[in-house]
Amino acid sequence: MNRMRFPALCVVLTGLLLFALTALAVSNYQHTLTADSPTASIKAPPEGEAPPPSQATTKQGGDTVADAVVIPSVPYSNTGTTVGYTNDYDEVCTFTGSTAPDVVYSYTPATTEWVDMEICQSDYDTKMYIYENTVTPGSPFACNDDACGSDGYKSELPGLQLVGGNTYYIVIDGYGSSSGTYFLNITEGDPPPDCPVDTTMFGQPTHTPSFGGWSAGVSDVGFIDGPLLRYEYFTGLSDDIVGLHFWAISAYNDGSSWFECDETPRDLQVIFYPDVAGQPGTAAATFDVTVSGTPTGMLFSGFELDEYRVDLTGSVSLSDGWVSIQGTDASTCWFLWMSGYGLDSAHMMLDTASILTNEDSDMSLCILGPVGDPVGACCNAAGGCEVLTEAECAAAGGTYQGDGTNCTPNPCPQPCCVGTTGNVDDDAGGNVDLQDVIYLVNTLFLGGDPVPCPAAANIDGDAACNVDLPDVIALVNALFLGGAPPAPCDPACE
Repeated sequence: MNRMRFPALCVVLTGLLLFALTALAVSNYQHTLTADSPTASIKAPPEGEAPPPSQATTKQGGDTVADAVVIPSVPYSNTGTTVGYTNDYDEVCTFTGSTAPDVVYSYTPATTEWVDMEICQSDYDTKMYIYENTVTPGSPFACNDDACGSDGYKSELPGLQLVGGNTYYIVIDGYGSSSGTYFLNITEGDPPPDCPVDTTMFGQPTHTPSFGGWSAGVSDVGFIDGPLLRYEYFTGLSDDIVGLHFWAISAYNDGSSWFECDETPRDLQVIFYPDVAGQPGTAAATFDVTVSGTPTGMLFSGFELDEYRVDLTGSVSLSDGWVSIQGTDASTCWFLWMSGYGLDSAHMMLDTASILTNEDSDMSLCILGPVGDPVGACCNAAGGCEVLTEAECAAAGGTYQGDGTNCTPNPCPQPCCVGTTGNVDDDAGGNVDLQDVIYLVNTLFLGGDPVPCPAAANIDGDAACNVDLPDVIALVNALFLGGAPPAPCDPACE
């Protein structure tokens, strides 16, 4: 009898083994893209060691954070070489094993700024990453290996939010042992896309690449092992829902790495649900839509984020509830819903086994109501721009640019004085030095050229914005006699 049972037992065990192997294989298909996810590469593995540091090489500074090249202000451009430097730092973004020499710059913005950084014109295979205030191995503020250049192997970090008063160490590195000449450009960037001001009733704008906790989660009926869907909660709506705004990445996971893909236009299904005991109830409204995303220019692990707007063919009357946005296209290009700056740090996911679970993070989502008062760009005295109604702009003391205008690109006049006064000769590096004293003396007393930016020459910061002898004295004191530093720029003097 035991001999008769043995083949049956083998069949059972074989079946269990195949089931376990199948489950293991399916588990390799990741459903969430994060900053730490492995991404696909067509690069050959790095080979060789970097040349040893050279004392004979003429260096521009910045071997470590201790002697980093100081960036005085943005915009900023510089060129240099990593040849002859030491391999002091390395980060995985997304490749390991770098032995390349690196160069460090530092920048401390006076106020919070959005900037774009790139070394796309460099002549070698680069890598660039940033530390905030201190070196944090394994946890950089931002990191990129391949994003731009003629071969795609140069580095770019767009859409970075730099907090005023914090110091950012920008490390220019190389893939493997690569080194060479780099061209660094840092320009003023635009704030990330936000929810439409005039129609948003519930808003959770997208995370940015510099937010360390971002994630992009699959919400697609074509997921490898069956539909995998996500639901976001909303509340406090004051009117009918007529549209949505959200952000997503198009990508696919083959079981080991993520690949970027393109599905344009994309077929989506948008489903609204009432809230029942903290979960989605029975669907209240379903919309099948075909929509094309607009590239935002923001890169997440090298993948570009797209912005979507959906105008519904009918309205939905729910003051609170849930919404699911689901991809319905080909199974080899998934809809990855991007996380956003939300309210409760949670959404729900229905996995391939039809199990509904609570997940960390909010999804990017703007729920739109009927059109409100027209909005436009509003300029403030410092050159900043916000999209407001005309009444809101007037209340804020700004200058309204007209209905329908926007802040991308920024239409507002930019102040010529940035940060602090003192750069009287308006040199590109923003330096405050003896040349500024000479220029100011020539202007005031020797018939020299007028100062390019009178606001930058008001060294003593007098309220009348005068440029006169006290400014010369204040600048000499600040530079050579240990006096007070030049006064901050006064927007009223522009």
